[in-house]
Amino acid sequence: MKIIKTKEILKNFEGENIKNGEKDLTVGMAISMTLGGQVSNPTLGWILGKKFACDEEVELKAEEIVFIKKELEDTKIWFSIVTGQLIEILDGKVDETKK
Repeated sequence: MKIIKTKEILKNFEGENIKNGEKDLTVGMAISMTLGGQVSNPTLGWILGKKFACDEEVELKAEEIVFIKKELEDTKIWFSIVTGQLIEILDGKVDETKK
């Protein structure tokens, strides 16, 4: 199991917060918006999307991480600067610029 912090704000290459309209784009917002669209498993998308939208931390099983990563890569609603960060977070890679 892996715990993902949903309130983490995604950054651009200069380290500035990425915006979604007026709001800072968070991990939870980006993943919930992805899973709330057309996904390969709508029920799982709804269940996980709701957790990412509402909870401060989400505990994921390995197969849920695989599902989310596939949907992020397949739906292409985000630019690579967002998708790449989300994939790295799901993989547990540490971004040295955020330390």
